[in-house]
Amino acid sequence: TVLEDLYKHFIESKESTFFIAVRDQLRQASEDMREHARFLKRLEEQKAAIKASQRASDAASTMSAGTVMSAIQGTEGNEDGAGGDDGDGDEGNSDAGKRIFKEAAAIRDVLRVVTLLCKHEGMQDLIRGQSGNDKSVDLMSEVVQYVVALEHMLPTAISMRNVRPLVVATIALHTIDAMVMGPNLEACMHAMHTNLFDLMNRLFIDRKYEGSQSMFNYKVKMRTAMMAIIRTVVRGMPLEDKDLIQSFVNSGFSFETYLMQ
Repeated sequence: TVLEDLYKHFIESKESTFFIAVRDQLRQASEDMREHARFLKRLEEQKAAIKASQRASDAASTMSAGTVMSAIQGTEGNEDGAGGDDGDGDEGNSDAGKRIFKEAAAIRDVLRVVTLLCKHEGMQDLIRGQSGNDKSVDLMSEVVQYVVALEHMLPTAISMRNVRPLVVATIALHTIDAMVMGPNLEACMHAMHTNLFDLMNRLFIDRKYEGSQSMFNYKVKMRTAMMAIIRTVVRGMPLEDKDLIQSFVNSGFSFETYLMQ
């Protein structure tokens, strides 16, 4: 099969170029999101300051502030972004912001390729590390860190009713689920040593989705993806392995978080 041929190529060539390229793309996108989040935070602070000034200023000051407000409001997407539920409209004028939305489609495609590769059990293991190669990349940890970066985008995106970060976060979570699918016990153990479960706890309880049907729909999709990961990991744990059970408890997983949502 194609997957078997790819696996043999990666093993025999001892070449990590593909894995390094995926890692670098995820890291660049994460840094751009952090930079853009800082930019949007500054805009929100300016917006709040202008509103306060409007309440205390005369008509001339209000007109001046209104000009700035128009510029700020121009950075806010419509309910689902100009491009529909995938939120393909521009949002923010920072260089990082412009890069983010160009990168979004590429990142989605990269994650889908990685998900397909995980249908081969050997590739599942190779994705976590390429032993014997000069350089080794842990793509599971890289994808988790990418979702952490997306998490920081959620408050602003939700306030602007743009679903794009929710869409990409959901795809990334499906990719992680594919990495542990089987269940692959070693992959499940590896996941426990990332901050994946602590991250999912936060995603479950910290975000609000009111005011948009699309937001609600993607909230459900994102939570469904997280529950799929939990089911896979729990299904793969041998109950007689007390150390493994303790590792799972120590990973940050909280039954109360999931049961109460």
